[in-house]
This record gives sequence, structure tokens and C-alpha cells, in this order.
Amino acid sequence: MSTLDFENFDIKTVTLEGTNLVEAGAGTGKTYSIAILALRLLLEKEYAIKDLLMVTFTKPATAELESRIRQFVRIAYNYCNDAPTQDQVIIDIVNKFNDKEKAKRLLGKALLELDETSIYTIHSFCHKTLTEFAFETGQIFGSEGLEDLTELINDEVNAFWRNEVSTLDTELLKELRTCKYQVYADWPKYLTRDSITTVINKAMAGMAFNGETRKITSFDEYKAAREAIDKEITDLINRNKDNYIDRINRHTGPRYNEDSKNVLRARLNEPLVFATFIRDTRAQNDN
Repeated sequence: MSTLDFENFDIKTVTLEGTNLVEAGAGTGKTYSIAILALRLLLEKEYAIKDLLMVTFTKPATAELESRIRQFVRIAYNYCNDAPTQDQVIIDIVNKFNDKEKAKRLLGKALLELDETSIYTIHSFCHKTLTEFAFETGQIFGSEGLEDLTELINDEVNAFWRNEVSTLDTELLKELRTCKYQVYADWPKYLTRDSITTVINKAMAGMAFNGETRKITSFDEYKAAREAIDKEITDLINRNKDNYIDRINRHTGPRYNEDSKNVLRARLNEPLVFATFIRDTRAQNDN
């Protein structure tokens, strides 16, 4: 299994080629470092400022980054013209460039092109790219990105409800809505428009669903699936019964007197009842 070798990050010496991954927490100078790297690219690689693409998360972050780059280019240009500066990093970067006249020319060109700086949020960059390459991506001209997806998500959830839930076998739907089996007592709360909307919002926020999905459309299929889960739970608890008893015996404290331990031991003889108890106890502890 391969591992990554991390090195200390030095904005004055880090390579300007290939791909670099930088890990940094809040308030560690990420914006400053990016602006310095942009300055190095202007001088060391002689890139035009319009050829540098910088993408960040929020509009305030893009505004701050653009302000820093404008500031650093001006400071470096003025330093080439013998103006003093207190930023030692900028001093070192300019001094490392042997041809000061060439540095002055490159920075002067960058000053004239500052309005062409390409700094975007992720959304604005995607929108710009899709608009610029509308034919290639099959986009409609003049389309705009949605800031609030609530209405769109609600429309899709309602369509899903009409097409997938309302058309379920009536016996299955009644079972899912009432769910008289205790171990599945919390299932009905998931069969609502609000809960489906919550799942979609979490998925769009980057959370992944950890599990398998199956499309069940009849009560018989549901019954077979539920019985399979029942068997899996029962087999798991029976296989680990001795371990559970040992853990019950080792518990101490006022909540674990001998009477409560006897109740737990008795519940182990009914695996689904025991599983329900464990689930409810965890839910109480989470709350």
C-alpha cells in the first residue's frame, strides 16, 4: 500500500510544476500563499496574469484573493522601482530574479492586465465555462445558475412520490406506513416527502449513502426482504450471545443492577426484541 510523503510547504521554493496538494487549516495564510505563488508564476514562468486560473469556494474569498494579488503585484513593481516594502517574501522573490529590468517589464504588463485576472468561485467558473462552450455542452444561451434549489428539489420529490410511492401495492404501502413490527418501528418516518427531501439535500452536500438499495413493489417482496433481515439479525445475535452475556455481566453502576441484567439476559432469547432494545437505547443516548 503506497503512502504519501509530505514536505514542509515553503512558498518561496515550492515547485511550480506538476500537481501539489497543500493541507492547511483556517487562518494559516492560504490566501497569502496563493497570491505569492501567482506572483512567482508571473516572474519565474513569465505567464500573463490572464492565463492564471484560481478557483475558490465563496465570493468573499475570491474578492480577498483578487485584492491580495493586485496588492502584491503593485508592491513588487514598486520595489523594482526602488520603493521600500516591509514584505520580506516579496523582496526575496524579486531579488531572486536576476534581471530587474525584465522583472519590472513583466510586472508592469501584469499591472495593466489586472482586470483580466481569472478568479472565480466554483459555481461561477462552471457557469462561465458552460456559457463559453454552449454548443459543445448542449447548453441554452442565457441560462443562469440556481442559487436556491428548494423548488427544483420539491418538484422532483413530488414527481418521485407520484410515480414510485403512490403506485406501490396497497398492502405493501399500508404495511410501510403502519409497520406493526417493533424492530422496524422507525421505518414509517422515512416514508415521507420531508424525509426524502432531507436525503437529497444531504447527498447534494456531499454525504454518501452507506448501504444497498433495492426496488420493492409488492408486499410479498417486502415480506421476503424483511424476513431476510430478521434472519440476519437473529443469526448475528445468536452467534455472539456468549459475548453479549459476558459484556452484560461486566457492566457496573446503578443502571446495571442484577435485576436489569436479568432482563437483558432474557431479551437475548428473543433476538429481534434485543435488537429493538439496543436501537432504542442508542437513540436515547444520542438525544
